[in-house]
Amino acid sequence: MIGLALSGGANFGALQAGALEIILETGFRPQIITGTSAGALNAVFLASDPTVDGVKHLQELWKKVGPKEVGKLNVIMSVRRLASHEESLLPGEPLAQFLLRNLPKIETFGELGQIAGVKAYVTGVCVEDAELRIFGDLPEDRLIDGCMSSSAMAPFLPPWKVDGKRYLDGGVYVKLPITAAIDRGATQVVALHITDFKARLAQKGILAVIQRSVALMSNWMVETEIQQTRRLGVPVRVIRLLVPPGIPLWDYSQADRLIELGRDIARKSLEEEPLKIYNPLELLLRQVGNKLNGKD
Repeated sequence: MIGLALSGGANFGALQAGALEIILETGFRPQIITGTSAGALNAVFLASDPTVDGVKHLQELWKKVGPKEVGKLNVIMSVRRLASHEESLLPGEPLAQFLLRNLPKIETFGELGQIAGVKAYVTGVCVEDAELRIFGDLPEDRLIDGCMSSSAMAPFLPPWKVDGKRYLDGGVYVKLPITAAIDRGATQVVALHITDFKARLAQKGILAVIQRSVALMSNWMVETEIQQTRRLGVPVRVIRLLVPPGIPLWDYSQADRLIELGRDIARKSLEEEPLKIYNPLELLLRQVGNKLNGKD
């Protein structure tokens, strides 16, 4: 089965929306899509319509996102929320309402998989028991619960409550859910990894150091996941979507620019190395080769 893994990236999820257009134009058709944070939202929307037209609709949604939909960081409001012991700098209700208006007109992941035959899975981390939860493992998991849980990026958005437990952004544990796709049946994976590892180098100040620290941690997690996956002998194509300098986290006004940049990065990547989809015999031979070489 062909898997697609989509990393987190907050406002830079628009990069993925641009890259996906170019990838789908090659005839690529995922059967399993896993996503974290912004990648979770892209995964759910793409699973409902895994076509170029579907991605163009997704791009239009990214262009609609602004302060009204995700909230606008404000010093006075943030101080008030901190003083009143709120769990985030911004309320989560605006994003929830935006998603409810625009998500596929169904309720569960089970129903989502029946639309186009594509299964979607998104990640969340439970505050109470520290366990990684994959929304979509249960057919009755609700789309809004998976999307809001995986998007609850601290300290900006609050944890999302599901069945009496609170869930945070799945990127706390796994930014690029390649293994999640393999564990659910993917035999080869294409991964779109949003990375700001280099973009944070030139920035100065306390916030820049914090963002740089998070970028270092996320980069380490992703590279470790990629290495572990390749040791299993599963073909993985990673396309790195580099965040451009000068666009702050939480700036949702640059969607057009980011979508076009995502197209350019994906187009260049595929020109340098065309996408390879392995047939079952080729996959079997790879597995045999790995065993003979002691990689399994």
